Amino acid sequence: MPTFDDAVADALEAAEAVRALAHASRNVESPEAAYRVLGAVSGMLWSLQQSLDQLASWHIRNANCAFTTEMPAPAGKEMAHQAANGLRFAALSVARAGAHVDKAWNRNGRITWTPDPNRRASAAPTSAPAAADGVDR
Repeated sequence: MPTFDDAVADALEAAEAVRALAHASRNVESPEAAYRVLGAVSGMLWSLQQSLDQLASWHIRNANCAFTTEMPAPAGKEMAHQAANGLRFAALSVARAGAHVDKAWNRNGRITWTPDPNRRASAAPTSAPAAADGVDR
């Protein structure tokens, strides 16, 4: 369970959950499940972007405390700024990915799916459920 105040524990748990999702998403069972997974992935990406931005800010705030044993003293501060820049770039990349997932989620929600003739299913077509928050994605 997430702690909401222990970043290390929550990051490790999130990594394990995403790893499990990578395995489980090979066999999504229904259109409804695909829609719900896309929604969860969308939320996950936006939270990841926020986390990366916050980690970048942490590096900037703490740059004056950064030292390295391999280089002169200013190198630690410079490395902290480089790490922050890399994290900001990663956050922007994740935001871009999030926008693409949101668009796919929107398109998925507009599809009426017919049953796969190779699987046992009801004869009625299936639509993705309406967004729980009422927002058209």
